[in-house]
Amino acid sequence: MKKRYALILPVLALSILSYAHTGDFNRAVIERIKITAEDVPSGFVMGKIPTFAASIFKDNPCYLDGKGIKTIAKHLYPSGNYHAINSIHSTIMAKSGTPFGDDIVCYIIIYNNAKTAQKELKKLSDYVEFNNQRAVLTSRDNLAVFIHSDDKVNMSAVMQLKRTIDERLERTAAQ
Repeated sequence: MKKRYALILPVLALSILSYAHTGDFNRAVIERIKITAEDVPSGFVMGKIPTFAASIFKDNPCYLDGKGIKTIAKHLYPSGNYHAINSIHSTIMAKSGTPFGDDIVCYIIIYNNAKTAQKELKKLSDYVEFNNQRAVLTSRDNLAVFIHSDDKVNMSAVMQLKRTIDERLERTAAQ
């Protein structure tokens, strides 16, 4: 009987530890990696939210609430599943002359866990690959950073934003 407990207890302890430490990101990582006003590329400004979109984007930048996530998920990428998403942070950048535009948008998506993220990241990766002249993706575990532009002319600005977020994510992971 003692031998059985000697084997079961360590296995149980390891199982609990591996479940408790999944490596999944939570909303706190967004605060460390998100785009700030200082990161906005030259020729762009933080976009202003038009009245018709204010129910989804309460401010800019902003976290989307449950209703916003449900509304926007299916528009981010084909078959986007809002049930798989824990949190979305959005930063909208517009060309200086058109402050109500959405020339570049950065979405930081936290999925519920790495398992649900796998399925959604496959869909998002396929979408970005198809639109690679105006969209980029960084992903890790249950985190996705999706930056897209309305115009491929803005791709150098999109790539700079991606590098900024990638650097922040590396520093965060090293901590």
